[in-house]
Amino acid sequence: MGKFKFEHRKINGGTNSGELCVNLIQINTVNKRVKLKIVSIASSLKKRFMLWKQAANLEYINITSENTLIDTLGIRYTEIGDDYITASMPVNKNTVQPFRILHGGASVALAESLGSIASTLCIADLAKQRPVGVEINANHLKSAAEGTTVYGKVSAIRVGKTMHVWNIEIKNEDHELICISRLTVAIIGNKE
Repeated sequence: MGKFKFEHRKINGGTNSGELCVNLIQINTVNKRVKLKIVSIASSLKKRFMLWKQAANLEYINITSENTLIDTLGIRYTEIGDDYITASMPVNKNTVQPFRILHGGASVALAESLGSIASTLCIADLAKQRPVGVEINANHLKSAAEGTTVYGKVSAIRVGKTMHVWNIEIKNEDHELICISRLTVAIIGNKE
């Protein structure tokens, strides 16, 4: 067994300003040789959006969704993290099927909305490029009753220069997984 030593230091200046860095240094002795293994864990003291290349502002994203399908379905973006976005959607007359449970198409619309906004935030220059959905699939695992709310969370599987792949999980009010979806988005050039 090796010995462990913890180091704590605050990094000031540069792009890491305001970050707290914790290093765990593991010292192993094998065959009279010393090996050092350094594991860095950085946690931001200020809210930074590491995956996003666009300003991530919930109010702006919700306002730009007005008078769209997103608005009609009652989807509201609720949180933007370092590498995820969440949204809520009511299960109501706009999102149910005749059996008064959440329509699978509404779940897919929530999933695609989350993945599309995530891709939009990952594009450095929206004047030159834009995201377009290429493929989406969804597995509906459990129903959600009318009068409840469902919550979606998107996270990246892969964010490349021309293709993004997103995982979207939709859960009910009891935090039970009701739908899992995968969205592929192409990043294309804008027509001039």
